[in-house]
Amino acid sequence: MSRRSAFVVLLLLLAGCAAAGEGTGNSGGQVRELTLPLVTADPTPRPETTASPASAEKEPTTAAPTTTEDAGLLWQREVEAQLGAWMSEHGIRLEQIAVTYENLATGSYYEYNAESLFGAASTIKVPMAMYCLDLVAGGELSLEQALVYDAEKDYWGGAGSLQHSIRDGDAVPLGRLLELAIVESDNIATNMIFRWFAEEAPEPQPLRHRMEERYGLVYDAESSWGRLRPVEMHRVLVELVTQREARPHYDMLLGWMERSSFKRHATRDLPVPAAHKYGWLGEERCDIGLVYAGRPYLFTIYSSGLTEPEERLPELGMLLYGLEN
Repeated sequence: MSRRSAFVVLLLLLAGCAAAGEGTGNSGGQVRELTLPLVTADPTPRPETTASPASAEKEPTTAAPTTTEDAGLLWQREVEAQLGAWMSEHGIRLEQIAVTYENLATGSYYEYNAESLFGAASTIKVPMAMYCLDLVAGGELSLEQALVYDAEKDYWGGAGSLQHSIRDGDAVPLGRLLELAIVESDNIATNMIFRWFAEEAPEPQPLRHRMEERYGLVYDAESSWGRLRPVEMHRVLVELVTQREARPHYDMLLGWMERSSFKRHATRDLPVPAAHKYGWLGEERCDIGLVYAGRPYLFTIYSSGLTEPEERLPELGMLLYGLEN
């Protein structure tokens, strides 16, 4: 796939505040092995991430430009106009939203406010899972590796089923924790993984530092709300999709993302399937993923303090879908 074969439009660099913390601590107590099933793959065939013949023959909606450069500029102006009209209609301020979009069939790329800091919320669980699966693929870690729950340090309510069943000292396989973190957005599973890397791994180091070294993703977990730049998360998604042949475990992660328990954000109204990960913490709402449209595309959407975000994010998701599909 050609990355960034069109032109990048960067409209604003404005700061936003935001979301998701990192659990730390030591394991303790009596170890009890939980008998939880480990799902290693989704048997459902995954849609191809290439353009279908029907979509490739779609007629242009505007007069044909004279050069490729003209076509890129014209397309970007159209996207800018659509996004601006939507924001104006709903009174959305410039600093409240960030967007990236990359079409895997056409190479078109667009970003808005994507260098600003936004709350990561649960979207950080995608690069977390990628890093773990990279170690598994390299033989440095096993999906059967048991992580032990420390109730004092790992507990976090909200999303996920572990809070209703796990007890202090329980051991859960890493593979099951990763699956729960993505499919159910389980916060306890996520905290157990972050703490294991920081304190119990053979060479302890905070996972946020490892992700920065590996993917160039700066995750500000020390702030009251974990923050990141959407443009960096977009690059993580590009690696997830383009490196699937070299790293087959990534297909497992995409399968978990396809089974996400939450469809309330950018993917809610899409007429096609998607592999995505939503995030929601306080006023921070976000969604990232791969949409299996006729012309498949990657997207990230980060927002802060929107009015009626349950409606605004699905609208924005449909806006992005309609750009080239």
